[in-house]
Amino acid sequence: MQWDVLIAIVLVISVVTTPIDLAFPKYSQDNLGYKSFLYAIDLIFLIDIFVNFNSAYEDDYLEIIDDRKTICLNYIKLWFFIDFFSIFPFELILE
Repeated sequence: MQWDVLIAIVLVISVVTTPIDLAFPKYSQDNLGYKSFLYAIDLIFLIDIFVNFNSAYEDDYLEIIDDRKTICLNYIKLWFFIDFFSIFPFELILE
């Protein structure tokens, strides 16, 4: 439960900082502290990917699925690529 609250807070922070990054790209590129803060947020989201690979879930019939293979396949089919590409550091590759 605490992890979900932390992710919700970090998600709100990300929703606020993304428009700032788009509006003022020079600020986010030149400010090392701000850049480090954004990488820390991405690190938390990366940890969340590992948490999701190891978290049981309820299926459509409200049964708890705790089989690791089923959890991994379900996460890969639904959210993994969205989560992965949202934190992928494209700015480091495109420089």
